[in-house]
Parts: sequence; C-alpha cells; structure tokens
Amino acid sequence: MLEKILKNRYKIIDLLSKKSGRKTFLAEDLERQQKVILKLLTFNSDLNWEQYKLFDREAKILQAIDNPAIPHYLDFFELDLPQKKGFVLVQTYIDAISLEDHIKLGRNFSQIEVEEIAKSILEILIYLHEKEPPIVHRDIKPSNILLGSRSGHSAGKIYLIDFGSVQNIAVNHSGTITIVGTYGYMAPEQFGDRATPASDLYSLGATLIYLITGRHPSELPNKDLQIQFEAVTTVSPQFSLWLRKMTDPARDSRFNSAKEAKEALQQPQLIKNIPTVIKKPVGSQVSLNKKSNKIGIVFPAVEYSKETYLALTYYLMSASICGLMALPCTVPTIFLFTNIIANLANFNPLIIISLIILLALGKISLRLWGFVLLNLRSFLYLLFGKKILQIDRNNTAIASFYRLFGFTYNKSLQNLGNEIKKIEVIEASASESEVDFAKIIIWAANNKYQINGKYQINGKEFFNNEIEYKYNLTEPEIDWLARELSDWFGVGIEYK
Repeated sequence: MLEKILKNRYKIIDLLSKKSGRKTFLAEDLERQQKVILKLLTFNSDLNWEQYKLFDREAKILQAIDNPAIPHYLDFFELDLPQKKGFVLVQTYIDAISLEDHIKLGRNFSQIEVEEIAKSILEILIYLHEKEPPIVHRDIKPSNILLGSRSGHSAGKIYLIDFGSVQNIAVNHSGTITIVGTYGYMAPEQFGDRATPASDLYSLGATLIYLITGRHPSELPNKDLQIQFEAVTTVSPQFSLWLRKMTDPARDSRFNSAKEAKEALQQPQLIKNIPTVIKKPVGSQVSLNKKSNKIGIVFPAVEYSKETYLALTYYLMSASICGLMALPCTVPTIFLFTNIIANLANFNPLIIISLIILLALGKISLRLWGFVLLNLRSFLYLLFGKKILQIDRNNTAIASFYRLFGFTYNKSLQNLGNEIKKIEVIEASASESEVDFAKIIIWAANNKYQINGKYQINGKEFFNNEIEYKYNLTEPEIDWLARELSDWFGVGIEYK
C-alpha cells in the first residue's frame, strides 16, 4: 500500500499500526497538501456486516465532534483496489507523539505537569460527556493521548485520539456510545460491558498513575482492585487522594462527573466534601462516629467465642467468691464500727482493741469488695462495653478509653504534634511461632499511632495477674477503617 494514491487524492506515506482487518496509515492529502490519517477497514473472512456498521458509526461520531483537541473528520469512502477492498476513514493528522512514547523516550513528568495534563483531558471529557447522548471514549490510555512540544512553562498541547475500531465500538442500552478499553486502564465495570462517564475517569486516573510512576498499572500492586501507587511515587497527599478517588474500583465512589473531578483537582479541599461510598464489611461490629473535627472508632469488647464465655464465667465466679469471702469480714466490721461509735464517750482499752480489729477487717473487706466490683465491671464490659479511639483533627491528638453505660475509664491521650501525613496499612503475616495481625498506622511527621488488629481488656485475677482478651479486626475491617481515615484526613494510604 505504500506510495499508493487512494481516491486520486490520498498518497500513503507510512504504516502506523496494524490489527486484524484494520490498518492505520500516515498519508498526504494531495489537494490540500497536508498530512492526514487514514484508517482502513478491509474485507476478509473475519469481517461481517455488523463490523461495518460499527466502523460507519465511528465516522458519524467524529462528524458530530468539533473540538480542537480531537482529530477532525475529513472523509469516508469505499476502497476498491484489485487486492484490497474495504472502507477508509480520513482524519486530520496531529504532529505530536503519545504519552507512552514520551515515557519510553525517558521523559519524566513532574506532579505539576501531570496535573496540567489531567486538567486538559478533563476538559475534553467534559465536552464529550455533555453530548446527547454522552460519548464515553472507554479507551483512554497513554498511547491514545498525544502531547505536543513544550511551550514556555506548559507541558504541551494535549490531544485525545482513537475513537473507535472494528472490534470495540458499540451502543449500550442507555444509548451511550462506548468503546472497549485496554487491560490495566479499564474500569472494573467495563469487563461486564457496562461503561459510563465514570469509566473514563478511571482510565484517566490509571493513565496519570502511569505518568507519575513510569509503570503500567497492571505492574503495580493492588488491594481489592484498588491500584496501590503511593509506595513508588512522591506526589502530594492531596493529589494522591484525588487519584485514588479517580481509580476507585467502585463506580459510585468516583467523582460524579469530569467537571466535578476538575474542580476537585483545582481545589483539593472539595474532595472531603464529595460523598464517597465506602461500605462497612457485612457483620462488622465496629462503628464510626464522625463530627467536623473529631472521629470516633468504636470497637466491641471482644469477639464472642469459647474463650469469651469462659471469661464471663470466670469473672462472675470470681465476683461471687470474693463477695462470699467479704461478707464474713464486712458484718463484724459494721458491728465493731457501730459499737465504737456508741461507746466513744466511755473510752477504754477495749475500744482501742476494737479499733485495731476494725481497721484490719475494714482493709480486708474493702480489698475484697474492690475485687468484686472489678470483676463485675469486667463481666459487664464483656457484655455491654465498648473500646473507643477518638481522634481530634485540630489538636492532632488520639484519646483511647473504655466506656460502659455512659461512664468512661482508663483514658489515655497521645499527642502526635503535627499534621497527619499518611495512613499506613501493615498486612497480616504469620510464622511458625506467632501470628502478627494486620494493623493501621497513622503517621504525623516522625510520630505515629498504631491501631492494632487486636484490643485488650484490662481485667485482673485474684492475684493481680493481668488477663488479656482481644477483638480481632478482619482484613476487610482494616481496609474499611483505613479508607475512612484516609478520606477524613485527606491523605493517601500506603500498604506494606
């Protein structure tokens, strides 16, 4: 096909890409004396009428688009050569190379440049998504975004290309025109052939992650389909949070529109005010209490298990035994106390002896009743108590305490002293000797607070030996809490 002239007008210069039944050429329009792009769909054994209709629809879509950042439709005609028959779509040629080629050539993009690129593409998406019906590109990726030469402080002019192919353009049930995407950049819902404007936001987010990390999204670790990029980049916490929202695997948890995404990028504080659907794990007994400047994490006493029931039995029996032991001491103590009060005016040596016995019995009684109350408190705590962590965003302080029937006790306070910088999740691990539960670490500069995957209740046996009972957080609970804290603080999550 090289050097051939199609329609007595388009001279083919070079083959740019080749797929089954489809080729893309760089050509020269001899009439206008300018370069153009030719997309050729050829007849072969795999071509059917439906594929032609899709190719024809792509041409009509481009005819309806008038945006300087998108190639313009120029021509569409039937190809009839001795060895090639098919259809040709002609578009304007853009003198720029793709973001993917920029990366391969060794170019590194700063956060400022990536944000500038993001704003430019979002402006294009706003235009496409506000069409009737909305046009969902569905194949946004580095190779489909062209970047022109740098100009002053600008990263370069951005163009979005490739609005269709024989195999991947369709119309969904809502009338929205969609294009199948590329693995690694596709939103999860696209695997079920369901695309919305939010799908383009995911693909754009994945593309930007490629720019800041230099790695294909599929090469990065993921947690429940969420791309984990924070560990290999140094972008700001606000931009990291914005990218996570863009690439949230749950479609409803992304921005509602490209316009909203652009506004949040320009004003990061808006991200905190945009509702995010973060589902609490089914069956979890952990709850959150959110206020403007404080967030409380409420944990149940323990998981109910065989050990819990044994502990309840132990505390109740301990309280009963201590109570039975305290009664023989308490009754004489009361008798001696009333007797001393009654005979205080008639002071004699018996009163001194009674007073000594009273002090001894009183001390034993108080100690035994103290054990009774302590065991009863532990018993009731296991049934009705809560463990609470309360985080104050203004003072960067974390209070930890127990609550039972509205009463608070064993309260401790840790001041982190600086603004929260990131949330870190340490995944669970196991060895032959022990199991290390997953945990969340809240970082503020060099200070940190660790939320373990287990919590202890400080009860005491009769001989003052501390007993430890745990509520083990599950991995879904850890992920949910980390996401909630990340969104509340407006910082990124780092998984380890």
